[in-house]
Amino acid sequence: MAGIGFRLQGYFSGVSIGDRIKGSLFSVIISCGPWLMTILTIAFISVFAQKHISEHELLVFKSLISYSFAGSLIFFGTLEMPLTRYLADKLYIEDRSSFRQVYLTIMIATLVIGTIGGSLFYSFFDWNLWLTLGSMLLFSIVVCIWLSMVFLSAAKNYKLISVSFLVGSFLTFLLSWQCGKHFGLEGYALGYICGQLTVATLLSMTLYQEFKGREYLSFEFLTYFTKFRSLIAIGCLYYLGIWIDKFIFWLSPSGRFVEGLFYTNQYYDTAMFLSYLSIIPAIAIFFVHVETNFYIHYSYFFRSIDNKVNLPVLRRNIEGIHQSLRDSLISLFKFQTFLTLILWYFSHDLIVFLGLPTLMVSIFRYGLLGAYLQSFFIFCNIVLLYFLAEKYVLRNYGIFFFSNLILSLVTAFGDFKYYGLGYTLSCFFTLVASYLSLNKRLNMIDVHTFMEQPMRHKGLMKLS
Repeated sequence: MAGIGFRLQGYFSGVSIGDRIKGSLFSVIISCGPWLMTILTIAFISVFAQKHISEHELLVFKSLISYSFAGSLIFFGTLEMPLTRYLADKLYIEDRSSFRQVYLTIMIATLVIGTIGGSLFYSFFDWNLWLTLGSMLLFSIVVCIWLSMVFLSAAKNYKLISVSFLVGSFLTFLLSWQCGKHFGLEGYALGYICGQLTVATLLSMTLYQEFKGREYLSFEFLTYFTKFRSLIAIGCLYYLGIWIDKFIFWLSPSGRFVEGLFYTNQYYDTAMFLSYLSIIPAIAIFFVHVETNFYIHYSYFFRSIDNKVNLPVLRRNIEGIHQSLRDSLISLFKFQTFLTLILWYFSHDLIVFLGLPTLMVSIFRYGLLGAYLQSFFIFCNIVLLYFLAEKYVLRNYGIFFFSNLILSLVTAFGDFKYYGLGYTLSCFFTLVASYLSLNKRLNMIDVHTFMEQPMRHKGLMKLS
């Protein structure tokens, strides 16, 4: 994302308030667009849907969207990291000729997998044909949106990406609302699916406009899935870690059976999704300022190695990396800490203002702390991946998944006042492990950079 981040920094270099607002909006949409727009759209639709469908049908509608996003993210997690590495290597050699072909190949594979998996999953539901087909298609549509954002991180036209999300989200709300008024649950669901299809289509059109190439299938990227198997596990563990506590609370005593294979926990889900909104500023700031500032010093360091500079210059560049991360993260820490504390203090008033049960206050507070901690361990692991420290990241995300699994199991079957504490403690343990890993790696940048290079020499003889 550093590429778009550099382009957005222009909005913050001047004194114009209008430019800063535009830059902030663009950075929020680019960095958090898919899930932010989804949460807001569902919230607005739910307000209007209460007048036209029953409480049970509204739960079915929300569950359909939650399960589709959960499944798509976990599936996408197996693709994201190796694919990102492939695209990064291609960008490094300035070769974008295969981007369209790879995107088309993955989307066809996703459609096939989504059709097979959706047929099995929705066979447990007594739905009509249109709703079943639409629900099966939603999985592939959402994967398409996540996938497009990976490719478009190298795009120049960030304005078109933002417009795609805004237009698609507005149509999602409008189609779902209007169709729901006339056709009930099926109308709300199919209207929402058509709106998301619009987002996916607009992003795909932007991708095809950005990257030129011929229309054929390309399997070149598959070599990265065998070469970087740890990256598959990293993505999968991270997204499983995000969703595992939700799965547990859905099936816990406080959970609720909805229909077919759908379960939900309204208190836990709503409080957690609200708490995630609190870290949107942190993600946007990291995306536009922290990552880009770090990348400048990061690139200086490796460029100086290519140029064979002397040791004092290398050490100054290493100190530049340390200083850029230190200054940027301290500023981010101050801002996000202040925002989280404000939301914590007014959490009861906020829940009451939104018309939600006060039972959610404790969950929301735990969620605020957990999301706050999660944002920082994500940033630590992103930096670690810049230095190819996959083993550290794999261990950290393994801690996240297994600790969230165990602690959520303990709290889900305990007292209500501890709901969400498992997630918060899991994020704390992961942050500690991630910080220690990053600190260790940063203190030995030069050692790892030189000692981990492959040793090859034409004159070397194989010893028998």
